[in-house]
Amino acid sequence: MSFHTDAGRVDDEAARLFGLQFSGEFTATAILAKIYDKQVDALRAAMETVRPGQSFALAVGTAASRADLWIELRGSLVAGETAQTGTFSGVVFDVTDSVRERERQKSSETRLRKAIETFPCPFALWDSKKRLTFWNKAFGEVFGIDDVLRAGASHETVTLARSGNVLTERATEDSTNTVLLGLRTGQWIKVVEQRTAAGGLITFGLDVTQDVKSEEELTRQKKKLHAAIQDLARSEGHNAELA
Repeated sequence: MSFHTDAGRVDDEAARLFGLQFSGEFTATAILAKIYDKQVDALRAAMETVRPGQSFALAVGTAASRADLWIELRGSLVAGETAQTGTFSGVVFDVTDSVRERERQKSSETRLRKAIETFPCPFALWDSKKRLTFWNKAFGEVFGIDDVLRAGASHETVTLARSGNVLTERATEDSTNTVLLGLRTGQWIKVVEQRTAAGGLITFGLDVTQDVKSEEELTRQKKKLHAAIQDLARSEGHNAELA
């Protein structure tokens, strides 16, 4: 295909994918007209950057399907020095299934990120080198570390910054990857860290302030009861001595 001469040729398979009724010779304009109009400029831009010895690859929707059918164009400049004066040769593949799968994954990731962002408790995601890649608003607010959070920040740096707002740190019986933090705000946060399948790390926290307060109150009541029993025992012993 040549922009300079506005000439092109497609084989049977390419004609089917482009939505042409037959194969053979067409104008370059007619071939580009079979690309979804919102993506023609992207295709032209990709082709115009190619120089001799280089190639391009781009997935685009077809006009006939309103971008429901996706094809990938792979080609190179086989004659001439630029896209405006040269000739392109390449192949066309049906990539509809893979494009739809990527869109489903992207949509799923978007929904997940939105859900995490609105999650009221801290959440952060780290890559395999324990560098911060994603976090929600609560992660910065609860630990008071908004000023140090940025993509690429190390786990060590963030943990060190967090420690400045921690009054008490307790190990838990749940797991070696779980710690209970008593914050300066009066909150108690149970922080859990888990490895991902890709080798990254997830950090999330649960507000257990009420549970801790209830446990502390129960401990205080037990101590009072124990003290009362001891006082009673001492009193009974003293009375027995008097008798």
